Amino acid sequence: DSTKNELKQGVAYLQINEFGKGVNAEFRQTLQAIRQESELQGIILDLRGNPGGLLQESVQMLDFLVNADIPVIQTVGRLEEYNTRYITREDAGYTGPLVILIDQGSASASEILAGALQDNDKATIIGRRTFGKGLVQSVINLEDKSRIHLTIARYYTPSGRCIQKHFEKDDINS
Repeated sequence: DSTKNELKQGVAYLQINEFGKGVNAEFRQTLQAIRQESELQGIILDLRGNPGGLLQESVQMLDFLVNADIPVIQTVGRLEEYNTRYITREDAGYTGPLVILIDQGSASASEILAGALQDNDKATIIGRRTFGKGLVQSVINLEDKSRIHLTIARYYTPSGRCIQKHFEKDDINS
C-alpha cells in the first residue's frame, strides 16, 4: 500500500508515501469508502517524505481535486517538443476543505500536486520548504550498460513557479 488513512470527526487523514502505479485509484476508493461511512468535512493529505513517483498518478489525482479545463502543471524545455501543459479533464469529485502537509522530503510529483492545488486555491499548504525536484529527464542507455540522465525540461506550477531548487553558492559549499 502506498497510502495510509484515518478518519476523525469527519476529517480524513490520508498519507501518500509515493506516487506509484495505482495510487490515484487507491486514493479515490479510500475517499469513496470514507464518504459511505461518514460525512466528510475535510481532508488532510500528508505528503511529507514523499519522494514523488509517476507524474501521471499525481495529474490524475489533480483531475479529482480541481474542476475540468484548469491548467495544473507545465513543462518548459529548450526544444518546443518538450513543452507540455497538463489540464484537468473532469470535474472535481471533492471540493471541500483540503490541507496538504509537506516537508523537505516531499519531491517531484508530490511538489507538483501541492503546487498545483496551492496555485488554484484548492488547498492550504502547511510545512517546510520541499526538496525542489522539478526536472524532466530522459534516460539514455549506453552500450556499456551505463546510463545518462539528460535534463530536457523543468516543471512549473500554473502561476509560473519553477519547482526545481535553485542552489546558492552556500548550498554547494555546505
